[in-house]
Amino acid sequence: MAVRKIRAERQADDQSNRARLVLAGQNTPSARSPALELQARLSANLGAEGRWPPIATLAFVFGTCGGFWAAVAWGVSRLAQ
Repeated sequence: MAVRKIRAERQADDQSNRARLVLAGQNTPSARSPALELQARLSANLGAEGRWPPIATLAFVFGTCGGFWAAVAWGVSRLAQ
């Protein structure tokens, strides 16, 4: 009987102490962060003409990923010697 009561109390405590998700609105002071302000300024200044073309994005992705895997292959080959 005492075990059930303790379990019930724990469950009640867990439910009352659970963190609640609060979404910040546009006018909430906590929603204003330097990152969001920077993103807003960049989007206003660059507009649509400031976007990279898709081919440049693919070249960047393949270049950085290719460079990473080349460095990994070189490091493994150096460790295998």
